[in-house]
Amino acid sequence: MTAPSDILKHEAVHSKQWARYDSTAGYLRDYTRESAPSWWDTDTASGSNKFEQEANLWWGGYLEWGPPTIGPVS
Repeated sequence: MTAPSDILKHEAVHSKQWARYDSTAGYLRDYTRESAPSWWDTDTASGSNKFEQEANLWWGGYLEWGPPTIGPVS
């Protein structure tokens, strides 16, 4: 589970990304251009989206940690 402080850090990076643009439309255009292929490649809007990767996928709650899957021992 992602801590609330991590979500805030993730969203702060998105705010900085947005600030690099002259318009909301430009940011949303480029974000969508990253999301669409990501859905195709990874079945998620974030997997190969450079905006989400720069904002840290873990902070954004896109990654989950768990025990490794171990098959049966023969």
